[in-house]
Amino acid sequence: MKKLSELKFSHLSGVIQRALCALATFLVVFALLIAGVTPDQYDIHVGQPASKSIYATKDVEDSVTTQALREAAANAVEPSYKSADMSVNSAVLTAIERTFSALASLRSEYQDANPDNVLQTFNSRSPVTLTRDMLSALLSCDETQLTELSDAAEKAMRDTLNATLPEGQEAAAITRITRDLSAADYPAGLVSIAAEVLRACVKPNMLIDTEITEANREKARAAVEPEMVVKRQIIVGEGQIVTEAQYQMIASLGLLQDDRIDLPLYGGLALTLIALFLAAAFYLEQYDRAVLESAPHLLLLCIIAVLEVGISLLVGEASAYLMPVAMSTI
Repeated sequence: MKKLSELKFSHLSGVIQRALCALATFLVVFALLIAGVTPDQYDIHVGQPASKSIYATKDVEDSVTTQALREAAANAVEPSYKSADMSVNSAVLTAIERTFSALASLRSEYQDANPDNVLQTFNSRSPVTLTRDMLSALLSCDETQLTELSDAAEKAMRDTLNATLPEGQEAAAITRITRDLSAADYPAGLVSIAAEVLRACVKPNMLIDTEITEANREKARAAVEPEMVVKRQIIVGEGQIVTEAQYQMIASLGLLQDDRIDLPLYGGLALTLIALFLAAAFYLEQYDRAVLESAPHLLLLCIIAVLEVGISLLVGEASAYLMPVAMSTI
């Protein structure tokens, strides 16, 4: 019974020794590989010069430049419009006529007043806000001139609407009309009033079809190829001011000094090592059980594995072709 207990303890002790040996080897090899695959990290900031040249460790997309190019392509797409709604015309023209009528009525009431004294009161009752010079021009003009201005502005807007006024083109249409009114020798103050009236009343009669327009813009975005920096290409040179685009590429490669642990990289490496250790254990179990059951032999095998990985990583810094990958089999 005593011999059986000693045998069991000896067997258990041997299992623990082999397990600890395998665990220690796994941790050492894992640490060596992490040190070998983890790239150098840099303390850089946007708008400041880089302390050294930084190269891409793999192909990486310049997401900032790509996004800018895609937005530029989308903005270049002309909007698509719905069919013209001519019922808008009468509403706009009626609003212009009413606004000019309200200004004419207030003009008669304040005609003899000093613009500086009544500007605030006038604007509180006016359908549009006037400046001091605009109010002065309104109060000093005669009724016929104001009527002619009103008719000319209304006619110009009618012609514009009849030719269709797309959404987004309102400001350009008003600029064109006011330029024509100035060319007709109307006083600058009255032309400015007409511009304010038109700006307050104008509405487009062709609205943008947002669904079709956005679909076309999305196609334009998709047609833009991503800007890439290939592996070993320089991202930012030493002393060069770091841009937002360069910073984002360096961050995506995990090269920033304040980056967190790359869990996918470390996890994948650990799983690969576990698979290799299990494969080696299975091989020894099937074809060389004596090595697997001998702690000294297993220890020697683990030391060889650690030396193989360590020397390969050290030599690989000079050239991957010099790595002694077959040394351990010798």
